[in-house]
Amino acid sequence: MRLLMGTATVCLGLASLAAAQVSVQYTFFKPTFSPPAVRSGDECLVPVESLQRLGWVAVPGQGEIQVRAEEKTLKLKVQQRSGVPYVSLSDAVRQLGGMAKWLDQKSFQVLSLVQAIEVSKDSARVRASLPVDVSVFTLDAPPRLVVDVKGAAIAAGAPPKTDGPCRYAQFAPDVVRIVLDMNAVPKVASKPKPGKDLTISFAGGTILTQAPVILRPPVVGADDEAETVLRIPYEGPKPSSVSAMRGPDGAIWIRVPQAKPSEDANGTAISSVSLASATIERSPWGDVGVRLELRRPMGVTVSPGEKEIVVRVVRPRNASLALSNAVLFVDAGHGGTDTGAQAKLPDGKIVNEKDVTLPIAQEVSRLLMTDGATSVMTRDSDFNPGLYARAEAANDSSAHFFISIHANSNTVVNSMSGTFVYYHADDMDSRVLAECISEEIGRVSGLPNHGVRSDYTLYPNKGLAVLRTAKMPAVLIEVAYLNNEEDRKLLVDPSFQKKIAEAIVRGIKVYLGVKAEG
Repeated sequence: MRLLMGTATVCLGLASLAAAQVSVQYTFFKPTFSPPAVRSGDECLVPVESLQRLGWVAVPGQGEIQVRAEEKTLKLKVQQRSGVPYVSLSDAVRQLGGMAKWLDQKSFQVLSLVQAIEVSKDSARVRASLPVDVSVFTLDAPPRLVVDVKGAAIAAGAPPKTDGPCRYAQFAPDVVRIVLDMNAVPKVASKPKPGKDLTISFAGGTILTQAPVILRPPVVGADDEAETVLRIPYEGPKPSSVSAMRGPDGAIWIRVPQAKPSEDANGTAISSVSLASATIERSPWGDVGVRLELRRPMGVTVSPGEKEIVVRVVRPRNASLALSNAVLFVDAGHGGTDTGAQAKLPDGKIVNEKDVTLPIAQEVSRLLMTDGATSVMTRDSDFNPGLYARAEAANDSSAHFFISIHANSNTVVNSMSGTFVYYHADDMDSRVLAECISEEIGRVSGLPNHGVRSDYTLYPNKGLAVLRTAKMPAVLIEVAYLNNEEDRKLLVDPSFQKKIAEAIVRGIKVYLGVKAEG
């Protein structure tokens, strides 16, 4: 996929930008590679001969190598650059269970995920997916032991398992802070060496056991089709953090750290105009939270107060429309001289992204018009309307929705498969639309469904231009990977294109309150 960002062009296909030298931060340190690491599309490549800088050992093979890294054996494909063998650090980190991202065009960051925090009377143990370093210090007003885990992050949707009283948070983009409240300032033993499993020992003082947050039965406040206000009374300390998260069962979970149900909360269920039920239950992640089963797709926000947690369940923008009254802009990615991603077949034939996005977009538009909607295509043939012109035309026409269709690609052939759906920043309405469409595509594609993501995960604090500039709920759908052989066979198949188009339209209908078929 080629994405145009302002005046810069970023190519993520096989015919991508020439590899550029980059700097790498590997958890808490910055290794120096010789030859240097390079960027190729969305991958960071490092030379095989320098893997020892990470403490890894490589065993060469035919076309791929085995790498012993962090007590695991990885299989990585070799890519030749000016006669020098390189491997994808991005792929290696995925296999190791870490998190990797581009900070900018020339800076690649690898973070370890904190997996567990175990606290006893005289020690705190931190286990992570990749090696980390720690900084340990104490405070005296009030007494606390603070552990800053450097080069680490908390995974969205997968918080660390905790055993014992502690608090933790993402203190900085690459620092997880763990706090132990004490009755006296402890004396800390020597700092442990960097690693994946670190124990911080201390003496003196007793850890204060934080009182749990006791959740009482939710109460419905304001309640109509536009918004339901749910109030969750609680007893105990104010929660350090509260979040709303979609669970694997499709329900929305209000997650409250260190929560327990009150005696009268177990089995208590309430309902409202927007809620089929709201119950306090043990979540799929093992903690206790409030499970919301929605009658239709809604946006959810949470605000913890001193005595209650306020949850607002809000109907997203334009969701009250009948499809026959809706104006939708359907954007077939790329076009004309902008081919988008390209895949070269063994017979020399080139498959262009622009040629697979157009028929899908055309079918989406046809289906929408069949159902009475007004559908406008940003292009209906092989030309490039221009990046900003796409969303600007939708804005000028006061369109209700903007749907951009693309095919994905990366630098390692056959290494990725499946669908992503992007929304801009933290826009709640676009996220709900993305979730509706993603779920419907996942039902029929037969490919991995990677769910929805903010475009900030691609370009922090900037995102994708077509989503950033759209003034209505807008999504960008990466249907499948053009440089994956199995995905590509589907992408060029008219029956698959039709199936995906039908799923996209069903997702739009679900957003508008129409139940999914089947």
